[in-house]
Amino acid sequence: MKKFLILFPVLLLALNIHSIAAQNEDDNRPYLTDDDIEAIEMVLPFDSPESIKAVTQNIVDIDEFKEEPPAPAPAPKAKETPKPAAAAQTLYHLLILDRVRSPLNSDIGKSNNITVVYKFKHGKNGYLIAIYKAPDNGPGLPVLPARSRILVNFSTAQKSMLKDYVNSSAFKRLVTHRTVTAQLKKLFTQKW
Repeated sequence: MKKFLILFPVLLLALNIHSIAAQNEDDNRPYLTDDDIEAIEMVLPFDSPESIKAVTQNIVDIDEFKEEPPAPAPAPKAKETPKPAAAAQTLYHLLILDRVRSPLNSDIGKSNNITVVYKFKHGKNGYLIAIYKAPDNGPGLPVLPARSRILVNFSTAQKSMLKDYVNSSAFKRLVTHRTVTAQLKKLFTQKW
C-alpha cells in the first residue's frame, strides 16, 4: 500500500511533464500572417465595420409598408352557471381519530354542512369513529378535538365503497371492537 502511495504521485507528475512537453511541440503549427488576414477580408468584405455600416444604410424598414391588422373584437364574457340543487352530490366520509393526547371525552364538533350518521367513542381517550355525509359543493369537515390525530380519513361519493372499506381486512385490523363491527353492519342495511 505504501508503494502505491509513493508511485501514484510520481506517475501523475511524469504524465503531467509529458503533456507539457507535447504542448510545446504543437507550437510549430503555421499561423495566419497579416497578409493572409487582409486577403480574407477582401474576399469577405461584410466582416469589416465600414461595410456593415454601408449595408445597414440601404436597408428599408419593412414595417413602414405593413398595415396594422384590425384590433380583435372583445370576446363575450362567459357566464358561470350555478349547479342545480338536484345535481349536488353527497360525499360520505369515514373518520377515525386517535384521542390519546386530547382532553378527556373530547368529541368532533358539527359544522353546518355535515350530518353525522354514526359515531363511536372508545373510552374517555380512545379512538373515535365517525361516519358522516356532506354535500360536495361546500366544506364538509367537522371540528376535530384539540391534539387529536387522524388515523383514517376516507371519502367517497358511493356508499357501497364505504361499506366495502368497512368490511375490508385493513379496517378490521385497525378496529377490532365487536360492538363497532356489529353496529356498522346494521348501519349499512338501513337507509341514510
